[in-house]
Amino acid sequence: MTKALKNRNFNFKARYNHFYENEPIREKTILYEVFHGRLMSCNPYAIFKALLKDERFKDFTHIWVLEDSKFLQDEYKRLKNLIVVKRGSDNYLRYLASAKYLINNTTFGEYFIRKQGQFYLNTWHGTPLKCLGKHIKTSFMEHANSQRNFLQTTHIVNPNEFTQNVILKDHDIADIYSGKSLVSGYARNDLNYDEVAKQKLKQRFNIKESERVLLYAPTFRGHFGEANFEYEVITKLLKELAVMPFKILFKGHHETLKYIEKIGSRIYDANDRDIDTNELLSIVDILITDYSSIAFDFMCMDKSIIYYCYDYEEYKKERGVYFDLKDLGLSYCKSIEEVKVLLSDEGFLNKKGKYAHLKEKFFPLDDKNATKRVIDFFFFDEFDESRLYKKEHNKINLLFFEGPFIPNGITSAFKSLVNIIDKEKYSINVLIEPGVIDAFAERKAIFNEIKDKCNVLCKTGALNLSVEEEFLLTHVEFSIKRTNELQEQAFKKAYEREFKRNFGDANFNVLIQYDGYTRLLNLLFAYAKGDFKKIIYLHNNMLGECQKRFPYLEMTFNIYDKYDFLLSVSKDTNELNLKDLSEIYNIQKDKFKPAPNFINADEILAKSKLDLDKKGLKYFKQGFQIFINIARLSIEKDQAKLIRAFCNIHKKYPKTRLLILGDGPLKPDLTRLIKELRLKNSVFLLGYIANPYPYLKKSSCFVMSSLHEGQPLVLHEAMLLNIPIVSVDYEFGATEVLENGKYGLITQNNQQALEDGLEAFLKGEVKQVEFNYQAYNERALKNLERFIDNE
Repeated sequence: MTKALKNRNFNFKARYNHFYENEPIREKTILYEVFHGRLMSCNPYAIFKALLKDERFKDFTHIWVLEDSKFLQDEYKRLKNLIVVKRGSDNYLRYLASAKYLINNTTFGEYFIRKQGQFYLNTWHGTPLKCLGKHIKTSFMEHANSQRNFLQTTHIVNPNEFTQNVILKDHDIADIYSGKSLVSGYARNDLNYDEVAKQKLKQRFNIKESERVLLYAPTFRGHFGEANFEYEVITKLLKELAVMPFKILFKGHHETLKYIEKIGSRIYDANDRDIDTNELLSIVDILITDYSSIAFDFMCMDKSIIYYCYDYEEYKKERGVYFDLKDLGLSYCKSIEEVKVLLSDEGFLNKKGKYAHLKEKFFPLDDKNATKRVIDFFFFDEFDESRLYKKEHNKINLLFFEGPFIPNGITSAFKSLVNIIDKEKYSINVLIEPGVIDAFAERKAIFNEIKDKCNVLCKTGALNLSVEEEFLLTHVEFSIKRTNELQEQAFKKAYEREFKRNFGDANFNVLIQYDGYTRLLNLLFAYAKGDFKKIIYLHNNMLGECQKRFPYLEMTFNIYDKYDFLLSVSKDTNELNLKDLSEIYNIQKDKFKPAPNFINADEILAKSKLDLDKKGLKYFKQGFQIFINIARLSIEKDQAKLIRAFCNIHKKYPKTRLLILGDGPLKPDLTRLIKELRLKNSVFLLGYIANPYPYLKKSSCFVMSSLHEGQPLVLHEAMLLNIPIVSVDYEFGATEVLENGKYGLITQNNQQALEDGLEAFLKGEVKQVEFNYQAYNERALKNLERFIDNE
């Protein structure tokens, strides 16, 4: 326990968890957070200003999250009902866990959970030109915590329908979001017209009555959290503008504040943290920007905007943009000279109605009443029903966890499922752990094949635990099986909370733990609290897997009873799992069901037609019979037996070769064996190949040598491509898949029998018959739907 408390991250989350579990809801208390506590600005600030003038809120307490109280505007420092808390402090965690109303324009930390009785309004911070959500190109799943925050909200407000679709659809939550999302207009844009703020800012910057104000406000480059501040580009432009007849101001993106504030001499500076950007716009006559949402805020004022996009093509490629500026009827400058030409063009500067064609799409409700609509919506549940987001369909929402997308049979089967399942009936939501995919190119490549065919949800952050819970969940004995009801209740509470941390009150109908091996996800789905069915897949002889490879699976066996169905991928495997597990672990027998995998025939057939390159073609020598095995190089696949059997066959039939496609821990051992048997010119370990189907199609015979399998899809793939098959009678399913030898020769599972099988093929005694994959998939889909729909 002491060791856990010394971990700063654990300690921090444990403190939050304490407040979350113990603090009562504070009525009439509102917590505001803007850009992670950097500023008092944007939509939350506009709402705050309006509430101070609203008699209905005179008894409310306002909690502002700021890095330092000195960033508070002077006029609010004497308010008795305003409290400033520093992000990350105990007071911050206490109010975050207890304030009845939460208003944020970005995200709370990964540990945050909206508790029952809290209301959370996310306003976001602009109409995006640059891509957000799943379309961000700078890093893999950069939007993970934003997506998670949106699922925590009870309310979302949007400036327009386009932004609403970005928030809900581009973050893949439109099908499962349980809160209310409204197109209300942006409260912050009401501040563009604040006359009191306007006069104060004019005095602050000593702006003369006839002086025209030019604001340069670019966005950041680089990654969120790792922004680049392009000092030389910015200062070069500002120096060129200084000789022109304007009052020049510069305001950087909030992500670059840490760089700006380090600069000793800050020229044309409007970056003081007590300056709200939209109030600043009230004094601006000309705006120069690039990909920032500030342009959309300024359009309603019908003044001149110049887009200075010196890196336009590069930015589009690296970050991505939703629109080409020219498609919006907007031009942009690539050089300072082009900017200066526009600034010298009075016709351009004085032209009115330049953005009228964009009003309905981007600023339909910028009418100085957006703040009122937001307050009515969030606090009083009053809104224009026609502006509320409504789901486009009423599908059954499935949440899958596939695992880390390792190139293996489980992943192939899952890809097939995603391709075949009825997407008109079901919404496919796939939970991933980004880190275990992004670090491996082959996993990411497989993931990319399915990501556009489903909604992708990201698991980000770790469990919030108390000290006692951390001890229980990590204890060698108790983590496998609890010994009393108190322990079980603590376990249950921790994982219920973790599910809520990840998904809020998302609308799921069925949870499907597809990989069945990942401990955390086995537990998370088992203990998840909600009105949904729970299914877990058993891809193999699970007791055998536990005894031989994964002893931690005993923990999973002890929670199998919390699932509604345990689906084994073949009849034989199902019978064995039922026999091995039901009585020992007290699991109802009727929960065990067979559910064969799907075959993604269209993809396999299409990929098999692709030409092999010269490197691949060299293995297919004219006049030679080519045996092929496609499997992970691991002990249960037993390629050593296959290599020894092939060695003896090759002595009798020299015009033979063996190709083994796959990677794994036994590659060094198999390489040595090939060398010992002097087969370097006849047996080839080709490693993992993303598209093995041209190799399979061009081969003479597929060989299965495994000790045991669940339901090896590679046999179905060979059947689909009409390739003769020789398979050992591996445990749990060869006779079922090959239908008692109809689709291939089945031998005993030993070296001599496998040799005899290979020779039988060479003698022309192994034939292949056409496989009706359509009928097979129809049966498999109907079978799975029985469990999902509970028919």
